[in-house]
Amino acid sequence: MTILVIEFAVLYQVKAYEYMILCLLFGLVLTAEMINTAIEALVNLNTSGYDTLARIAKDVAAGAVLVLAVTSAVVGVLIFGNLEKLQACGSYLLEHPVLILLAVAELVIAWLFIFRWNSRRAVRRKHRDK
Repeated sequence: MTILVIEFAVLYQVKAYEYMILCLLFGLVLTAEMINTAIEALVNLNTSGYDTLARIAKDVAAGAVLVLAVTSAVVGVLIFGNLEKLQACGSYLLEHPVLILLAVAELVIAWLFIFRWNSRRAVRRKHRDK
């Protein structure tokens, strides 16, 4: 999604300070995801079964990522919310359908990576643990 947002920012011709805000948000979201993963790994390392405190730690870490993601989406709406510029971008995309095909291809690759790759890893892990 970061790549798609950057591509749209180029098409949208955002200002330099808006690029800085976007880059800061990209870094914050990725950092929050990494911290969330680290917390989940530590909790899994130190618990063998269901533990209420472990669940709370995991939920709070995931909630922090969610809050940052929603905040980033709101900032994105504020940056990209100019209706006239959106219409100009839409017109440009209609004149260059190859860009639409590239964006769709990127979304398909992202979907496959997110949903198919993780499910295959889970299946491999299940077979390995038997």
